[in-house]
Amino acid sequence: MSAASGGLDAITRRKHPTQWGKFIESPLMFLAEKIYHASIPSLLRAPIDTPFRLVCISDTHNGQDAVSTLPVGDVLIHAGDLTHSGTPNELRAALAWLQKQPHLYKIFIAGNHDAGLADPIFQEEIREMYPDLIYLQESAVTITSLEGRTFKVYGSPYTPKFGSWLFQYPIIKPLEVPYSTRWSDIPPDTDILITHGPAAYHLDLKNGCPALLDTLWTVRPRVHVFGHIHAGRGVETVPWNDPQLRYEKILSGLGGWWDLLVLFRWVLTCWFWPCRKQDSVGESKSSTIMVNAASIEKSKTSERRPAIVIEI
Repeated sequence: MSAASGGLDAITRRKHPTQWGKFIESPLMFLAEKIYHASIPSLLRAPIDTPFRLVCISDTHNGQDAVSTLPVGDVLIHAGDLTHSGTPNELRAALAWLQKQPHLYKIFIAGNHDAGLADPIFQEEIREMYPDLIYLQESAVTITSLEGRTFKVYGSPYTPKFGSWLFQYPIIKPLEVPYSTRWSDIPPDTDILITHGPAAYHLDLKNGCPALLDTLWTVRPRVHVFGHIHAGRGVETVPWNDPQLRYEKILSGLGGWWDLLVLFRWVLTCWFWPCRKQDSVGESKSSTIMVNAASIEKSKTSERRPAIVIEI
């Protein structure tokens, strides 16, 4: 294993730090995370008359046959790292598995391990071999539900640079975010965003991209599906409001104790009035459901975890 490979594995499969370790590192950030996550259960989803089911998975790393039977849904989304080495044979095996799934739409992007998908010639080959699959690489597609609802889906394989992997860009630090155009191509009317890596401070174990998060504040998709940071797997609802901004400011290292006080006041309000309209989930542009759908947990040979289902 190369040094770059070993180092990246340490990031993607890193363990959750201990509570004491997090407190010692930064009491402010520790308290902000505790207070923030205490408010998430109080955010209520608006009722959906005709739900559109997204079946989300990522980071299967050649282990697609070890994934349990996929749930029924309208769209199957794979957020990259279908393979370990990205060879044509590995990719064909993973894509054949995707092709045979019964979902109305099957959409996938590449991950840093999927080297073969960086070749335009191979991309054309797979489009001919697997006509039922939709491959997105810095591109968008509009899909329609059986009830006639339309959704714009945008996909990108890119992650912050580490080693010599494919589909990478230079790491962007919080102070550099206002000057970055890295994610400016995401259409403002995107409903479902698929990226291989996470945005900063959400299911990322401190390895997400702050520039991607900044773009999410503008685009505000209904759902953001990703993977890459295996141990960050989970689902989180992000309300686009001032307390949210304060929380992210603290985690970026640019916030202070006053921001924590504002965040705490919001959480108390949520506890007493959990149905406030401005914080309800599912309203247009009011919040985003973030999904880290990483299937692998510890090693390339470990058991794969099931897909995550989201309804919008």
